[in-house]
Amino acid sequence: MMGWDELCPLCGIAPDPPHHIYADPITGADDLTTKIIDYDPSLLDDMEMDEDTLRDMLEKILEMDPPGDPNSPRWHWEGFENCIAVGSESLMSHENFRMGNEYKAIIPDGKGVEVRLVSGPQYGVFSCIIHRAVDEAGNAIQSIEKKFSNTSSNINLDHNGLEDSMFGNFFLSEGCFRYLQAWLDFGRFPPPQHDRQLSFAGELYEVVNSRKDGRWWHGGILPYINYDGIEDTLMDQYQDQISENLYDAQNNDNRWPTASENFTVDDSLSKFPLSAIPSDMLACLPSDMLFEIIQLSDSLPTYLTLARTSKWLYNTLTSPLFLNRTLRAMTSSPSGCLFWTKPVASMLGEEKKAYEAVTTFLLHGHAKIDAGVGTTNKEKETITPAMIPFDRADFPWYYFVKCCFASDSMKNRKRIWGQVKQFEELWKDYRENGWEVDRFGDSNAKGSP
Repeated sequence: MMGWDELCPLCGIAPDPPHHIYADPITGADDLTTKIIDYDPSLLDDMEMDEDTLRDMLEKILEMDPPGDPNSPRWHWEGFENCIAVGSESLMSHENFRMGNEYKAIIPDGKGVEVRLVSGPQYGVFSCIIHRAVDEAGNAIQSIEKKFSNTSSNINLDHNGLEDSMFGNFFLSEGCFRYLQAWLDFGRFPPPQHDRQLSFAGELYEVVNSRKDGRWWHGGILPYINYDGIEDTLMDQYQDQISENLYDAQNNDNRWPTASENFTVDDSLSKFPLSAIPSDMLACLPSDMLFEIIQLSDSLPTYLTLARTSKWLYNTLTSPLFLNRTLRAMTSSPSGCLFWTKPVASMLGEEKKAYEAVTTFLLHGHAKIDAGVGTTNKEKETITPAMIPFDRADFPWYYFVKCCFASDSMKNRKRIWGQVKQFEELWKDYRENGWEVDRFGDSNAKGSP
């Protein structure tokens, strides 16, 4: 793709990402050699090689990387390939108004917002609309319609000095849109400060466009979202000039963790010896009450930090029964800090891939956790191999979550979870306080109280 890259406002990643590490092995070897030496010149002595030997070795390694193939599983994830365009075609004919020495576009509010599954990105404009359907056999089918969808953040001036009024439209990577919709904890949101009936996309549109600071020009990201610097890999660059990308040597089409062949469930976690009379005040709590409190931990590190505060608490929180029960609760709803480890049904094919992968934890481990994991005896009696793996009483949550934290693809998923939680705070502010600024054309649809 020639030209600048518009980035997804949620994850900060461009659609249709690079499909190779370097454009050619020689250029890549030269670049890597320079960077390694600049980082630490003593590395050459440590590796017992000179600069030319290092360059030759790196060139041979890069030659092993096949030419950029967008269909190669290790480079391809459909969640970043297709996007969801959010906006309205009516922006094309909406009025402009003068504010001081500048012209500003008035855009529609969220009532008439549409969403499109799109592909073919260029400068924030998509050339194709993807239509999906399900045939009589239950198979997903899709067709491509050649039609432009403008979501560019670029504000161009026409011959009358008016700004292009398309700035209200934007896109999210399909995966980000689906995850945002599934992971927002709407149960904890305040009611909106208006009586308009808006769809999820309509509210999202107003959350993004009612902020004082809009999307960055020629980038599309939001100034009030922290992207952890990932946006700097593409900002002010052209995608065909990007020289570096992450390389997944495993060439694994299924991004969900699987159990290793020698995986077994070992419940012999180390324990601290305790006195007969525990001194910890939490020891006085009933186990069910302690569970209800602990499952509200905002992250797994918080849970483990709490476990280290006393010997009794460590022994309790790391016991297989209590730990599996807690981890299961943490994945059960958007309120749980591990909800991101569950597949999202609206993401095409994700549940099937996830269930195929996580079933290996049952096939290899033959886990047996007989009580205290949140299922009744009647439920345990009805468990069959055909059940969803996550619903089984013997699913080894600790080992599954441990693999999730060690998986690069799941780390990316966890990162998107963090981005969603940032959007959650913006959404709550929108619900509580309405529009930060009024850019919307319908004067009767005020978002402010």
